[in-house]
Amino acid sequence: SHPNMQVVVGAVQMHCALGDIDGNILKAARFVREAKSKGAQIVVLPELMASGYVMSEEIWEFAEPPNGPTETFLKNISAECDCYVGASFLEARPDGHFYNVFSLADNQGNLVGRVYKQKPASFEAFFFTSLQPQSEFPHIIETPLAKIGVQICYENLLWEVADEMREGKPEIILASFSAPLLVPGPSFPKSDCETFNTDLETIGGVVSRIHGVPTVYCNKTGSWESSMPLGW
Repeated sequence: SHPNMQVVVGAVQMHCALGDIDGNILKAARFVREAKSKGAQIVVLPELMASGYVMSEEIWEFAEPPNGPTETFLKNISAECDCYVGASFLEARPDGHFYNVFSLADNQGNLVGRVYKQKPASFEAFFFTSLQPQSEFPHIIETPLAKIGVQICYENLLWEVADEMREGKPEIILASFSAPLLVPGPSFPKSDCETFNTDLETIGGVVSRIHGVPTVYCNKTGSWESSMPLGW
């Protein structure tokens, strides 16, 4: 990379149907091709793009092994489009645990980095865990194109990840989300919803100002409904 170079990044914000792995991947492929046609050198996709997102045990049904559907797609589409492409998926590992991992493929179709979500957010802790020691899976991926920082949803609020970015000095940050705007109800008072929604809408700019580098915010679109743990 070079201090004065320009990198074009595409953020694919799409609706991801729960459990429709093949359909979501086909849709993502169309958007990646469109982004490439508009000059994108890096394309970032939403958190848990292929599986969709739900806060119940159902999400385990859509977990993948390494080099499963999502990473195979990333390798194939990045080579086809000659650009970097990244997305997260729910990984099922031999230790019996589930992890949220963001994988990045380069423009030759090689996986060049995997970033594990450091801490689950709230109820996510019921369904996947963090990977320790975290230092073995840093949030910064060195590439010939740029030094790329990756922050998965809730990680954009964590001081530990911010500190890693401060020390690692990425040149661009990819922030992949699966976070809905909250609607007031019995479990979510209006004031809490307003605070959460404001934070969600402004966090990309906050992260960019803190670290002094461009931050590409990518979230899903469409409505979202989910059951909650413990009878919420």
